[in-house]
Amino acid sequence: MNMVRRIEFEIEDAKALAVMHDDLTPKACDAIWDKLPLEGPAIMAKWACREIMLHLTGDMYLELEQEGPRGMFVEGDVGYALRGRTLLGPQKDYDPEFHRKLCEIIFFYGLTTDSPEDPGREMDTDQWELQPEMPKVIIFFAHLIRPIPRDFYLKCESIRHGRKKLTIRRYEE
Repeated sequence: MNMVRRIEFEIEDAKALAVMHDDLTPKACDAIWDKLPLEGPAIMAKWACREIMLHLTGDMYLELEQEGPRGMFVEGDVGYALRGRTLLGPQKDYDPEFHRKLCEIIFFYGLTTDSPEDPGREMDTDQWELQPEMPKVIIFFAHLIRPIPRDFYLKCESIRHGRKKLTIRRYEE
């Protein structure tokens, strides 16, 4: 009997659990599981709704090939992304880390609203300028268990105002 693998996300003592999609993305799940724990400063992808990103640098760096279904995200999706030197074109406001090839763990913790004032807005994929030499890889390898705990949601929202340490680890009872 196969065990369901779970991972835990933690931001300032607030935690959420995710179930890995071993059936859909077994290679990605194995590679990420083997890298855990992962830890670093999380940032919000303000252009992409309520998405949190953890850049994988140094010993955490991981290059994976596309696996599993591609498509638009839904609340709770947890993914891996490999991007070329820039994803959104030459944006002057972004950190230098966006001007190199990078990989990251991403997760979508909330829904969008119809309000233009809501900073968690719909992703505008028309602005994407993908580099031809480095195709974008995005693998949804897990899903946050719902309901997402309110304290975790609020910690994610607080990342709009500055980076916070995110830890991702194996969850074993």
